[in-house]
Amino acid sequence: EAQVPGTKIPPPEIYDPAPFEATVRAVRGATAIPIIGKLSAIFHLTTLKWVEAGIRGGLDAIEVADTLGPVMLIDIETGQPKLGGPRGFGGLSGTALKPLTLRMVFEIAQKFDIPIIGSGGIMGWKDAVEYAMAGARMFGVCTVGHLKGAEAYTKLIRDFGRYLDEKGTTLEGIRGLALRKV
Repeated sequence: EAQVPGTKIPPPEIYDPAPFEATVRAVRGATAIPIIGKLSAIFHLTTLKWVEAGIRGGLDAIEVADTLGPVMLIDIETGQPKLGGPRGFGGLSGTALKPLTLRMVFEIAQKFDIPIIGSGGIMGWKDAVEYAMAGARMFGVCTVGHLKGAEAYTKLIRDFGRYLDEKGTTLEGIRGLALRKV
């Protein structure tokens, strides 16, 4: 059943990446600009299959990952569902998602040489460092701005730079470090 009552949107297909490959191929045929695919965390069990299909279709980079859901929280004082949809469902994101998406980045980096944008739970510079060490070349940061304000982005970038300076290295110097330790 749909997350929003009355809609006819089927649940996402998570086991057959052929439509994703076909979509990427069609976009590639229509443009020469870089194409970045974005996987939801729902693909955590089939990550490599989807990335491989995207690469066959012509992806230039992959972002991992978007929210996982639908999920639910309930206010125990009122019994009211806490999340935003009409049925009380929403998406799991932020810090709770990071261990899952970090592993997805790591697996992709082990198998494919495609630029990876790590996202999901980057609340500070240490989270970005972990994504880099798992193989990410870039980072998608969102939730921290919602929770702490726009200045959180500036602080994250500044503190990440300080870390690299203190270590006497660069982003490229730490990228994939965890891959080399396994």
